[in-house]
Amino acid sequence: MRSVETAVRASFVRYRATGHPGALDAVLGTLLCYARRTVAARAQEPQAIDDVVQDAFLRVIQHASSYDPSCDFRSWFRAVLLNCCRASHRAVQRRERTVPLEWDPIDAKLHDADRHEKQQHVRDAIARLPQPYREVVELHVTRELPPLQIAALLERRPSTVRTQLARGLDHMRPILRQLSCGG
Repeated sequence: MRSVETAVRASFVRYRATGHPGALDAVLGTLLCYARRTVAARAQEPQAIDDVVQDAFLRVIQHASSYDPSCDFRSWFRAVLLNCCRASHRAVQRRERTVPLEWDPIDAKLHDADRHEKQQHVRDAIARLPQPYREVVELHVTRELPPLQIAALLERRPSTVRTQLARGLDHMRPILRQLSCGG
């Protein structure tokens, strides 16, 4: 058993140093059964076992540089695996707490009216902005254009557009608060 653990650790250290996929394949192939058993003992949803194992393997790959070769690899891997189990467990709990909404036509009409009112507030706030910001914010908010496209359209530098967008949105927030409070 010790020789297998030593080989796994050595393969992972080699993967960490070189990025060689064969070394990683040897590690993950050796640990797959162990990972599935560990997750199966803790999983609330049996169909999530493979998802949690896959998530753990991805985290091992992403955080390979955080592994200290002087430490036991299996213990480090187990900690990653248990963190993934906890994350899966929290996700299940969040789903269970979610209450499905029932569709109500009256609520839908109120929601549409509220949305229309908010859109009007946004249009009014944009109209109140100083000129250097108005055009940029309007293109971003109404057409949902990213700053690079706005820069090309207005023939401005992207950094200028990003600055104008940030400042315009900063100017717009108090205007929106004032409009939503009936001002």
